[in-house]
Amino acid sequence: MSWNIEIADAAYQDLRDIYAYIAFELRSPDDARNVLRRILSEIATLDEMPSRFRPYPREPLASQGVRVMDVGNYCVYYVARDEVVSVGRILYYRRDTDAVFASGWNT
Repeated sequence: MSWNIEIADAAYQDLRDIYAYIAFELRSPDDARNVLRRILSEIATLDEMPSRFRPYPREPLASQGVRVMDVGNYCVYYVARDEVVSVGRILYYRRDTDAVFASGWNT
């Protein structure tokens, strides 16, 4: 079975922020493109067996079915339900996710 993948506006903004930081702050646009390509390529694999990645460990996101896929230094946060994978956020792995998710996991 192949799942449909949806990417929330917040996740697209995360991708833009990741690109901007690497390309402009670190002055490495080639690396920025490669990182985005890798993240998007890994997200595309969620169309098969999306439950293979670990559940988010803390409430309230754990009971909402949020899962985490590690991609290099970034984590992709998503929910898989009713044959749809909804990617909510893409964050640097050392980010304080509790603070980010205080207002919801995909806002």
